[in-house]
Amino acid sequence: MYKINKKKIAGFSLIEISIVLLIAGIMLGSVLKGRDLIEQARIRSVVYTFSQIQTGIFMYISDHGGEDVLNPPTLIWEKLNEEFLLPTAEAPSSKIGGVFAIRRINNLNYLSLVSKEESAFLTIAQAKSIYAQLTESKERNQNVVVQNSTGNIVDMQKENSKTEKYIVSLLLQA
Repeated sequence: MYKINKKKIAGFSLIEISIVLLIAGIMLGSVLKGRDLIEQARIRSVVYTFSQIQTGIFMYISDHGGEDVLNPPTLIWEKLNEEFLLPTAEAPSSKIGGVFAIRRINNLNYLSLVSKEESAFLTIAQAKSIYAQLTESKERNQNVVVQNSTGNIVDMQKENSKTEKYIVSLLLQA
């Protein structure tokens, strides 16, 4: 009788490798989905902050007589803090970076989300998401403006630049 020499080959079978790749793919997919969920939560926070600051400014304007109280715009944060409408006397910051500022666009006062240097910093995805959420209610639709880094007002339905940075602004008129 012949003795068959069965050598045990060390290594992984194709099934074992495919299972590991499948698990790695599922884990990677969940991490990427989690990042998207976190970004959307930050965007919702920014929209909520826009609304809260706008309400505080409207309350201050109605109590102190007209939009003249917004000049100079840098003092509004101190005034809102004195009235206990803001926790600090500094411009509020957002969860996605940047700060809120009062800016003049076409001779109207707007609450804008800008970088600390008051320039554009939002990506196209962030700007579109904030714009969409701010314009959900019909009465605000005409009161949201998006500008590119050169200061030009852009139409968010047509805009698709991947490299441009943006500023989203909400009109401060009741």
